[in-house]
Amino acid sequence: MVSLISVASMLCDSDDNDIDDATGGALKVDADFADGFNGATAMEDARARDMKSINPFLEVLAVAHSVMITESEDQYSVGLDSILFKVLVLLDLLTLGSIMSYEAESPDEYALVKAAASLGWKFSARKGPKLTVTYSEPGRSTPEEKVYEIVATNAFTSARKRMSVLVRETKGYSDTYSLFVKGADNVMKDRARGNWSRKLEEDLNEFSNQGLRTLVLGSRQLGQAEVNRFLEDYGKAQRATTNRDLELERVANDVEEGLKILGATAIEDKLQDGVPDTIQHIRDAGVKLWVLTGDKLETARNIGYSTKVLDSTLDIKILDPDGGLDLEKLQSHWGAPQDSSDEDTSDGEDRRWWHWSRSDGGEKDTRSDSQRALMVTGKAMSEIWESEELKDVFLHYSTSCAVLIACRVSPSQKAELVQFIRDRVKPTPVTLGIGDGANDVPMIQTAQVGIGIAGKEGRQAVNNSDFAIAQFRYLERLLLLHGRWNYRRACMFTLFTFWRNMVQVLMIVCYTFISGFSGTSIYEDWIRLTFNALCTIPILPPGCSDKDLPEREVLKRPHLYQVGPQSKDLNPGKTALTLLVALLHALVLLLVTVFAFPGLEAIGAGDYYTFGTICYTCLIIDVNYRATFLTHSCDVRWLTFKTAILSFIMYICWLAFYPCLKFVTELLTPNMYMVPEHMVSRNAYFFIMIFVIPLAVLVYDMFFHWFFHRCLRPDAADKVMRELEEKGKGTSDTCSSDPISPATARSSARESMCGCSADVESGTDSAEETRSLVPDCGSPSEVETSHACRWLLQQPYHLKVSFGGALGGLILLLCAALCHWKSEGYAQIRINYSDWNDSVRDRASFLEGIFLHYPVGTRKEEVFKVDLDKDCVPLLDGGKSCTITIALPYPLKQPMLFYSVGPMYQNYNHYMKSEVIQELYGDWDEDKEQGGLQHQREAKCPPRTREVVTSPGAKPLQLVPCGLKAMSFFNDTFEVKDYTIDKKGIAWRTDVDRYSNPGFNDMPWSPAKAERFNSKIQWLFQTFNGVIDPAKNVKDEDFVSWMRPSALPRVWNKVGFIHEDLQKGQNITFVIDSRWPVDSIPGGYKSLVLTEYGEYGTRHDGFARVLMCCSIVSLIMSVAVWVLKWSGCVEEGDAREGTACAATESD
Repeated sequence: MVSLISVASMLCDSDDNDIDDATGGALKVDADFADGFNGATAMEDARARDMKSINPFLEVLAVAHSVMITESEDQYSVGLDSILFKVLVLLDLLTLGSIMSYEAESPDEYALVKAAASLGWKFSARKGPKLTVTYSEPGRSTPEEKVYEIVATNAFTSARKRMSVLVRETKGYSDTYSLFVKGADNVMKDRARGNWSRKLEEDLNEFSNQGLRTLVLGSRQLGQAEVNRFLEDYGKAQRATTNRDLELERVANDVEEGLKILGATAIEDKLQDGVPDTIQHIRDAGVKLWVLTGDKLETARNIGYSTKVLDSTLDIKILDPDGGLDLEKLQSHWGAPQDSSDEDTSDGEDRRWWHWSRSDGGEKDTRSDSQRALMVTGKAMSEIWESEELKDVFLHYSTSCAVLIACRVSPSQKAELVQFIRDRVKPTPVTLGIGDGANDVPMIQTAQVGIGIAGKEGRQAVNNSDFAIAQFRYLERLLLLHGRWNYRRACMFTLFTFWRNMVQVLMIVCYTFISGFSGTSIYEDWIRLTFNALCTIPILPPGCSDKDLPEREVLKRPHLYQVGPQSKDLNPGKTALTLLVALLHALVLLLVTVFAFPGLEAIGAGDYYTFGTICYTCLIIDVNYRATFLTHSCDVRWLTFKTAILSFIMYICWLAFYPCLKFVTELLTPNMYMVPEHMVSRNAYFFIMIFVIPLAVLVYDMFFHWFFHRCLRPDAADKVMRELEEKGKGTSDTCSSDPISPATARSSARESMCGCSADVESGTDSAEETRSLVPDCGSPSEVETSHACRWLLQQPYHLKVSFGGALGGLILLLCAALCHWKSEGYAQIRINYSDWNDSVRDRASFLEGIFLHYPVGTRKEEVFKVDLDKDCVPLLDGGKSCTITIALPYPLKQPMLFYSVGPMYQNYNHYMKSEVIQELYGDWDEDKEQGGLQHQREAKCPPRTREVVTSPGAKPLQLVPCGLKAMSFFNDTFEVKDYTIDKKGIAWRTDVDRYSNPGFNDMPWSPAKAERFNSKIQWLFQTFNGVIDPAKNVKDEDFVSWMRPSALPRVWNKVGFIHEDLQKGQNITFVIDSRWPVDSIPGGYKSLVLTEYGEYGTRHDGFARVLMCCSIVSLIMSVAVWVLKWSGCVEEGDAREGTACAATESD
């Protein structure tokens, strides 16, 4: 840091304080390297004429300070061969006589001590209270050492604005006491002896006009008696246990009176590089700038002009009791503030909103508020702060000005001003305080954001700040670049978190409607537990390092910063838009998965646990895709894509650990065992879903993103990207960090399909400019693509959206055609053997009615109905035995039989939990019987499903296994005459293996041994006599299949397989023993289906039709882009600017 120091020394008469002559000079001191004084000749001449008047001035500079001296042999251990080192050592040797360095609390003190040393008063040693000064006079070759004993030090405080030292100097056999004082001119003037020198006042004004910081030096001689009194009072004040600082200040004030003024110093606080431009850019960004400084009024004004805080276009008014305006006079210039007529005057009023009164007489300035600047002194502030009414008036004028400069303010007043804005301005603005010294700490701590500048003023500001920077010009990057980037990242992260949770919750809410409003979540609890972890990982890269615009473009356009102060990225509108996008994604996920259910059920993946895991897998993929889509920067997008892959791999690992390890599922949820195997095994629908869902939402996201950001409400960043796109003819978005444009640039599919290319045709300035703005995505080998792909990436944004919609629509159309072709390839017949008709169906609710219809694609000639009166005869157990013969309308190749019953809420929360898993696993002790499981039986099994009374007065028998699931077993039986129904494989092999019947005294299960407990227990095969095979009991595959609950309120369970081909026209006779009561269910039905099957399930066109609808919507969006473009879609938006308050410090 380089400081420019001007020293004015006054030749003072010994009898009074009048100044007869003065000399001035400028001392240029580099704090790190060299000494020099460009007014040395004038000063030496003055010393030669009147050394008696000049030396006391230099004596105060050399003695009244807190500078320390350090000596070190290793001080210059680096760069021994450099010229800089040699010059540095030489200068130190010439100045100090040895390799020494000064350590000062501030660069001002350092500069003043070095200046005195260069003029012959060299501070050379400090040992305890003794301070040594080497003094040399002009014409004298041998320097003289003067030793001072520091008796007391009255430290500088922001309130006193001065410091003093009491020193004792022994001359011969007597001691002399001197008080050396240096402080601000306004406080030293009140303590001067005699009249204040006109010449000194002129010099001080000249220094202030040059923007220099001034100090006035004075001294006085003290007698022994006065010294004794002072030391006695000083000692008492130091020993005080309360109000010690106030006592020390009082004692210092008593002794610092009647000072002889010796001279003044002026120090230039040299502006760092880039300060004016930084301030100008911050003002261009819409930030309201306040400068709070302890400098004099003239100094503050000159600094204001040099830093571009003030300019000639501003109407500058000064609030100062001494020669300036007061608030009443200011009103005559700028008009009197009045409350708006429609505004409430309560405490909660918005005090920012004032209007000007122009009806009063007097000359009023008609300039706009943005062309006004106000300067206020600390003294004026003290008067204003005495009245709440004056505060309100001051609030109006201060907040309506473009700039406010507060000068001669103390650190506490700086903090008061910041707090004043925070308390009085509504809505509360975000205040930022920036400074580099200890006197800025209160302001920095009071502001909502505090920034400390690390410099020569010490580290107090840095240690008490939220952020630390090395130079003031870095504030521009911190605020306008990184502040804006981080705001957009934080908002994106917040909205993404809100979006992902909304998608999950919306799917759970929608599922509640089809689970009997029982609170059943569509996702199994231990699977859903991973949601926050897995879905946070992919958003971390863009949330930490994404850049929506290139650095150069952001710095060129400061107005882009207003996205933060105006809350454009996080507001109720953005939140509502996020909710709509979440609703769109949730609907796509639900429609695609629900309409795939019939096919999944036929494959064996339609149970609650497998279907929920499929839905959750699709959700995880959708969330990972969305994080990639929201990323703007190309490099970050690739990192996001990699973290999304990592997130999905972690999810796969969890699926491999939790559902696939039996001991884990036994501890958590037994029915989740081996769900992943059945989710992917021979399940074409699953792989189609995880492909078409992100593809469909990608197309929709692209269109709505383009429509909102380019057509409906483009913001400032959107306009910049459009400008770059037009300059580069569409090349700016090729791998650019633009989020907005090429939003397809945003699309994760773009890089995966075509890679990234910043290929720009040379020959045009705009293309070259764009090339410099757009980073490549990798090495040439990584970005080589086909000519068609590069051509596509270079096209305008609307063309990419249209092409993406058309391509996505065609792919969805092909998937729909494939699923429809496969579905139509499966022949089937459907036999309805319940009393089900339209009148009965009307008894069901709307949602139940949706699931009472036949699957989409069922033909009339495939549906047969049993005549319950003609085709059925009663059974002894109360059911009916129905026989129906059907001439097959189609040939059937090795068909499968399954029954369909509904509406049956197996996904009802209480129903799914109503089982004792130990009973299904055969955990039974013959001696204790069921006593050990009684607590669980009572907790999970309702009484009617736990015990049964076979005859009046008989003892209740325990039902084993108990529970709603077991006791609601579907006990209808089916027979196809002349054909064998193979039941092997209708239930999951893993479920059959984990189910087990109890043993008896370590002997395997046998029905005969089980019947020995008929007086106490009724086993499953006894409850469903003739349906459950006694030898298998709970391992009967019909029962095992039923115990895996369906995900939707209709049950399609397999009956068995016929391993023979059936010919068209062949008569097939079915015998159906109908026992399961369906009459009590509103709109209930039962059907038997004989169908072909494969990896696409059975006949079901619903999934294909949903994909067809998604395809049509995508194609419509593709066309809509051109329609909106041709219809003159408005791509201009109102980029309104806002203001924020900032407090900065120039001292």
